[in-house]
Amino acid sequence: MRLSVLVCFLLLVIIPPVPGQAPNQPADESKQPKDNSHTQQQPAKPAAPAHVVKAGTTPNTDGQRTEEKKRDNPIAITTTKPLDIRADVTKDWMDRLNWVLTATLLVVGYFGVRYAKKTLKEIKATGVQAETMIGHANTQAQAALDHVRISELSMIAGDRAYVHHGGFKWISHQRPPDTVPRLFWRIRPLWINTGNTPTRKLRVCVKYELRDSPLPTDTFQFTVDDMADGLLSPKGEVESNSFDIFGEDLAAVASGTKHFYAWGVARYRDVFPNTPERVTKFCCRANLITGDPHVGFDARANPFHISFVMDGPHNCADEDCGEDNARPI
Repeated sequence: MRLSVLVCFLLLVIIPPVPGQAPNQPADESKQPKDNSHTQQQPAKPAAPAHVVKAGTTPNTDGQRTEEKKRDNPIAITTTKPLDIRADVTKDWMDRLNWVLTATLLVVGYFGVRYAKKTLKEIKATGVQAETMIGHANTQAQAALDHVRISELSMIAGDRAYVHHGGFKWISHQRPPDTVPRLFWRIRPLWINTGNTPTRKLRVCVKYELRDSPLPTDTFQFTVDDMADGLLSPKGEVESNSFDIFGEDLAAVASGTKHFYAWGVARYRDVFPNTPERVTKFCCRANLITGDPHVGFDARANPFHISFVMDGPHNCADEDCGEDNARPI
């Protein structure tokens, strides 16, 4: 509606009025003679009449001369070019058109600037909304990745192989009759896989030491030659290198005059890809001995038993082992 009113106004202003016909102007201009100059051709000079001087009269020289001069001079007839009303109307129409076009450009420029500002504001608002949506999408994508990662870690934690030290077994043995002392006890460590998948590249080792003093904390060292390769099935168990100790030494341990230590390490990988090497370490000390270590084991007569307790910092698994886990052995 506003646009229609604006267009009608512009048409009324732009269309010039019809100029009126000049007064006393001939209807047919083509019949008017062409006027190539402002002065028409003068008529032929008439012959001056002969002066007759009457006798006995005196001529009035001044008045007569003036009258003669009037008669002798030709009459000059001049014409004026008619007023060009159409040219003035055309100029006025061009001026009006110029003003109207200038005003139109100003109006269009004003509304164009307003529209541009509005468009920029909408673009800015759209950009903010787009950034917000992108942020929400990134958050959702990160949450989805975290959920997938948590599910993967849960599956790995629930099904991976997990090897730990399962304690010791001890069995009494008799040496030949001529050997003194004849009785000794064989200590056998046990490794157990409580996971739902088997191990890969399993290597285990256990060391022992009978001492007169407590074991230093810097003695837990292993070499490649010490390690024994093996395999642990799901929920399976395996023994590693054993140690023989005489009954007299166990009696000294029971009395507290000696100390008996056993420590070991197990390194392995699970069946899942891109997982780190697993490690389990332990260190135990014989704490309490019941029964007679000089007599062989008997469930009724001599129910011999050795109680081991963890001792020292060499008891950890996986990430809890810290920098020690990064060592080859």
